[in-house]
Amino acid sequence: MIMKLPVYFRQSWQIMLKDRQYSLIYIIGVALSMAFVMAFLMFMLMSVSGIYPEKHRSRMLVLSNVILDDAKGEPRMGTMVSERLAQLIEEADIPGVESMSYVIAPFRSGSLSLTAPDGNVHNAPVMYVDGGFWDVFQFEFRDGQAPGEWNPVLVEAVVSETFARRCFGSGDAAVGQSVLYGGTPLRICGVVRDVPLTAMMTDAEVWLPYQLYRTRFYSADGQPWLGSGYLYILAKSRRDFDAVRAGVSDVTARYNLSFGAAEEFYISPDVRPETYIRTSGVSAETLLSIITAMVLMLMIVPAVNLSGMVASSMEERIVEFGVRKAYGAPGGVIVRQVLSENFLLTLIGGLFGVVFARGILGLLSNALEQSKAGYDAVEMQADLVFPADVFFRPELYLLVFVCVLALNLLSSYLPVRKVLRYSVTDSLNEKK
Repeated sequence: MIMKLPVYFRQSWQIMLKDRQYSLIYIIGVALSMAFVMAFLMFMLMSVSGIYPEKHRSRMLVLSNVILDDAKGEPRMGTMVSERLAQLIEEADIPGVESMSYVIAPFRSGSLSLTAPDGNVHNAPVMYVDGGFWDVFQFEFRDGQAPGEWNPVLVEAVVSETFARRCFGSGDAAVGQSVLYGGTPLRICGVVRDVPLTAMMTDAEVWLPYQLYRTRFYSADGQPWLGSGYLYILAKSRRDFDAVRAGVSDVTARYNLSFGAAEEFYISPDVRPETYIRTSGVSAETLLSIITAMVLMLMIVPAVNLSGMVASSMEERIVEFGVRKAYGAPGGVIVRQVLSENFLLTLIGGLFGVVFARGILGLLSNALEQSKAGYDAVEMQADLVFPADVFFRPELYLLVFVCVLALNLLSSYLPVRKVLRYSVTDSLNEKK
């Protein structure tokens, strides 16, 4: 049988060239099915797996909000993390913690307008972060370094390559230069590689000290439980999650006692893994069900359509099969021939599917870039939203290809077995 494979594929190639319209439609159907499945899986992979500069998502915990309970334990209101609570947690030396970072919530940061030395004003998305931010997240510095200690007289900023090029013509010329933020000079101390939009915890073009946000926009004097930030906690291992949560709860309990017996509110922390599951607001089981349903739909629907095409093609080839059976060809030989034809078409379609998947991600990147630019009134970023080069996994492609191939071979096997039930006489008398 193995020795006959070259013969099967040579005949399949000749048949493919003979019926070019059928072959083209089949290849396009397989390619689009593969492309959409791969694009969808790559998008989900980028959302839940480690991606620059959030390479340790699997070890990340976030304290994004706290519940304020009254003396009876009833929830009264919710708030984000206060600077005071974050400081207490950071100083507690909780077992299993590698590093922490307190940042102002991204939706609070928005964008800002910075004036370049040439007088041009540039809009850019911004994040307000602390010094631990550069330890928790793995940024690639193209030039310069992370900011030093907070200095209200000389405020330092880190910018992306794209923003540096917009303001100074190149990233190399940015370090040491200053831009104006509402009359306040910001000295650029570092230039980092652009951050893709799928890096939801770090997406920005300018990173400033969170103390600048506090002095300009927000003060919780007299209300230490109120806050506007997130606390990102990088654990040494996922096995340390329970210890980290217990440590945070212990710090929170001592923080509550410091308010005194007459205090109205008591804080309950909500520490969860930082993943797409948390930010999307769905459970892991629901997300897995959605992914499975989407993948099955994207593979089965085209397979059903292709099955109809194959059945129609088999009906048209009844006479051909009858002649081959009349000359002594076993049914198994004819089945293997048809399967080899569909294997070849699926293989070609799968190769085109890789190219189409990259194209779909590129189109989606541009659409989201334009949407983001229109919503935040920021200038277009140069980097791709979805760095497909990083997330194209050969093993994932092979798995999808095997699944699509199995479905297509099954959709071919059933029609050809049906046609082979015809007797030689009925096949030769069939008029098509």
